[in-house]
Amino acid sequence: KFPYSPSYVQAGEKGLTWMPENITEYLADPAAYMRKVTDDKAAKTKMIFKLPKEADRADVVEYLKTFK
Repeated sequence: KFPYSPSYVQAGEKGLTWMPENITEYLADPAAYMRKVTDDKAAKTKMIFKLPKEADRADVVEYLKTFK
């Protein structure tokens, strides 16, 4: 079992379900997204990189869709 960080657990408890739209927003700035969805200014993520280009985020989402 993967040990999710407290911020991800908190986001899940608040109802976060990963959908293409929020994955796209998350990939732009993971830490800011987790702070937003948890409403916790101290929320953290282990994801250390951002995908600033919209096209790159769209490519990742399309790739993830292949796993349905």
